[in-house]
Amino acid sequence: IRAAAVKAAADKAAAERAAAERAPVAQPPTEKPPAEKPPTEKAASEEETGADQPGARKAAAENAAAETASADKAAADEISQKLEELKQALQHAAAFVVEQGGTECRMSRILILGEGRVGKTALYHALMGRLFKETNSTVGILEGIFSSQGADMQGWTEYIRAEHKELDSAMAHVAAQELLRKKEEAKQGAKREPSAAAAKLEPNADPSSQQAPSEGGASSAPLSPSTAPGQGGGVKPKAEGSSGPATPWDASALPAAVATRPAPDTITKFDEELVLGFMSEGGGQERLKLGVWDFGGQRNFYSLHLLFLSRIGVYLLPFDMRNFINAADPAKKFAALLFLRYWVSMVHSRTAEPGADPAPVFFVGTHKDTVTTPTEHEEISRFLYEQLSVSPSWACVQPFHQGQVSTGRGLLWFFPVDNTRGKEDPVVQQLMLSIEEVIEKEDYIKQKVPFTWMAMYDKLQSPERQGKKTMTLSACHTLGASVGLGRGSVSLSEEVRACLLFFNALGFVYFDEDGLRDLVILSPVAFLIDPIAKVICDHSIHFVPEHEEVRKKFPEEFLELTNHGVMHRKLLPTLWKNFGNQEELEQLAVKFGQMLPLLHTSGLDTGDARYLVPSVLPQRPLDGARAATKLTAFVLVASANKIKMGWDSFVTVEQVVREGFYPMGVYA
Repeated sequence: IRAAAVKAAADKAAAERAAAERAPVAQPPTEKPPAEKPPTEKAASEEETGADQPGARKAAAENAAAETASADKAAADEISQKLEELKQALQHAAAFVVEQGGTECRMSRILILGEGRVGKTALYHALMGRLFKETNSTVGILEGIFSSQGADMQGWTEYIRAEHKELDSAMAHVAAQELLRKKEEAKQGAKREPSAAAAKLEPNADPSSQQAPSEGGASSAPLSPSTAPGQGGGVKPKAEGSSGPATPWDASALPAAVATRPAPDTITKFDEELVLGFMSEGGGQERLKLGVWDFGGQRNFYSLHLLFLSRIGVYLLPFDMRNFINAADPAKKFAALLFLRYWVSMVHSRTAEPGADPAPVFFVGTHKDTVTTPTEHEEISRFLYEQLSVSPSWACVQPFHQGQVSTGRGLLWFFPVDNTRGKEDPVVQQLMLSIEEVIEKEDYIKQKVPFTWMAMYDKLQSPERQGKKTMTLSACHTLGASVGLGRGSVSLSEEVRACLLFFNALGFVYFDEDGLRDLVILSPVAFLIDPIAKVICDHSIHFVPEHEEVRKKFPEEFLELTNHGVMHRKLLPTLWKNFGNQEELEQLAVKFGQMLPLLHTSGLDTGDARYLVPSVLPQRPLDGARAATKLTAFVLVASANKIKMGWDSFVTVEQVVREGFYPMGVYA
């Protein structure tokens, strides 16, 4: 607005001056020379003419100067008016943002799971817009993040968290949308009664507490004037243990409750440049921020991956289409199907809640450069449907309605992609669009979150904390108080707890349980993967200095770990000497099944607990002959309704494998 007003006024003044300069000067007629006058008349005429010409020039100059001054004054008045309008508009937007108190949290995740060496990392790079390259098998988890908006796939851009603040972006979007709404309302001639907060900041209000826009570029508009509703200079955080009413909020209900509060005085400014930028873009919805996590395919890490499975996000399960064509090796086809069944069952079991949809899952077939024909894709789709659709976990799977089949466009139950082409593959683009459409329908994307929570999120993700793996809960309380959490009827500790649980799957991890409650994990991958890998790795090919030290200090115990999968607690201080929070790490390893406590045996040191480590248990059969089997007992794993009604009095093993869980559904 400011730039346009200055340019328009300058252009107008320049045009008027140029027009004055180009105005023609009256000349005497030249057709016939005038008749010679008598000397007396000639002298008088020359005297009059000599007097008139300078006067005319002076008058013309004065008129031109007056017109220029008038034009300059008009331009200055126009600029002043535009700046005043901008000032009032930003004051209104500031009050509106204060009154709103929060906005939608537009963050989610894409988690890539499945068998190793099927193209998961290549798919990760394709989504990130990177060129294809051969890579080694991913160890642990590969992390990235990008932002996306609308159907324009070029809009999926890599997002550097340290360079952005969620709070600034969210507030600027709210302000821009309100200003565009007011602008459209003015165009339509409609009138709307201003809100109580806005009314106090309209032109009749005292603007002394407001910051006028600067002349040269971005400035910040204050958001929490003393006249903002319900603030009164800000309510001090409730002291811990105070006798005031602190509602024992359920974490899932707290966001809606606190989001209705006006923003506190700790949220002071928004970025004017961001507001004007979003207005120039049309003020649409804020871009989605999508974290992309590529999980390694090693079996040893499968149980650890369960830590990161939650309802917030979508799941991609890539598979190698070469293992599913008719000419494929039956053993490879069975193994590949086992992986898909395992992971879709895991996602369903970890994210399905009664009365709610489970997290969405996309099957992605790789190596389309080899398995190229629509007929082959159709056969693979039919095979997946026949084998997996009878399980409750099929409810997770997302269809591809625009697939290329033998008869043209049709339904496929997976997305066949060529990772070597990256985003140039139209199916990769359709996959990205489908992911975005699915996420936009999720309730958590529409959840209104207080601006104070976004400020807390920024604090936890700030560059100065990027190198840290953890922080204490008390430090989080200090951060929360600094950004305005715990004001009003909700205590500081309750609101910090709810905030941490809400953002639990979006960058950090918090467990609200004994032994873990005082620890906030800022970098879950670095905090968990590296130390636990020292325990659960294949020691025949991964032998690091810590293993050598343990082997020398405790040779018998180390052999028991590598040969029999039994871990003595006395080994952990050496294996984890480069990591902190060893007690919490031990508890988490037990919680997620990496180490299972064993009962004490008579004669052993009761102070040295022992754990069974399933990932390093030997795969060979037991030594020695066994007695002939007299009776076989089967354990079936499936939903209660399936067991009670679907299977009746008997069921075949094949049926259990197809319809059960984890991943075969039956153990003998």
